[in-house]
Amino acid sequence: MLVYGLKNFRINDSWYCKEGDTYHAFFLQTHRSGEPQSCGHMISKDLVHWSYKGVVLEGEKGTWNDVGIATGSVAKHNGRWYMLYTGVASGENAGGIGVAVSDDLITWEKIGNGPIIKLGCPYPFEWNGETVYCHPLADPYIYPEPVEGEYYIFVNSQAAHYPFNRRAAMAIFKTCDFKTFTPYKLATLDDCDRIETCQVWKHNDKYYMYGGRVYAKLSADGNEKILGWENGNWIFVSDNFTGPYKPIQKLELIRDADLPEGGLYIAKVLEDPDGQEVMLINHIPYGAVGPYPVHYLPNHTIALEYKNRA
Repeated sequence: MLVYGLKNFRINDSWYCKEGDTYHAFFLQTHRSGEPQSCGHMISKDLVHWSYKGVVLEGEKGTWNDVGIATGSVAKHNGRWYMLYTGVASGENAGGIGVAVSDDLITWEKIGNGPIIKLGCPYPFEWNGETVYCHPLADPYIYPEPVEGEYYIFVNSQAAHYPFNRRAAMAIFKTCDFKTFTPYKLATLDDCDRIETCQVWKHNDKYYMYGGRVYAKLSADGNEKILGWENGNWIFVSDNFTGPYKPIQKLELIRDADLPEGGLYIAKVLEDPDGQEVMLINHIPYGAVGPYPVHYLPNHTIALEYKNRA
């Protein structure tokens, strides 16, 4: 079931949080007229019925983020909400990951005059006892609870000087104050080209990471000419919070019979009001579908409970 969307808008990646008994959805929205992508906001009490609250972040002319907004995430620290977002900008090597702050999840204020994590800039990360330099791309995911006083941010990145389809890195930065961000280690270095819009959560004694695993389709002449891209929804698993995570399952998502054709890509796991873990999935370009109960299988894969299969 399509649980939220906007008429005349294309809806992309979503991220969520909960304050009291209210769920907040933040998502990328682009008007079909071609306006730049911005961050929209919905609220709900049950993950099924949603109310639109408007735009919370957008690009601003004359700033380092002068074009639009791409994927981010939110977490609460010292009574205030912080959003890390991908700022899109004009010009070569422009843009990056920025910070915004809010007291009510409705009104947000961008902090600083530049990105706190630069895109295309190599940062050092530990991997298997060695140092691997990686370029952040986008999609910061904040693990919502601090671990020993620090917040861990998982960022879609690529290992510098690694070949196509061998360079996908999930890089971890740490912060204790959302002012200073320190490169830490890699959660995974995977055999694909990038891992988009991840989420990390724990179930029993395992840590799960969801991500959109993307591959480059290359020409067969050895010139590494990109002919296109293919992606899929994947589950990674680790014994440890910071990895290493290994891909164990490609989620073959099923379209509900009452939905129009569209891509089922980028999802998040949440706990519904009854305490059941459920998944909301982006049905591009229309909005979000679900919520689908999540069932954990003995081999650490998951299964979704559908009610109206196509």
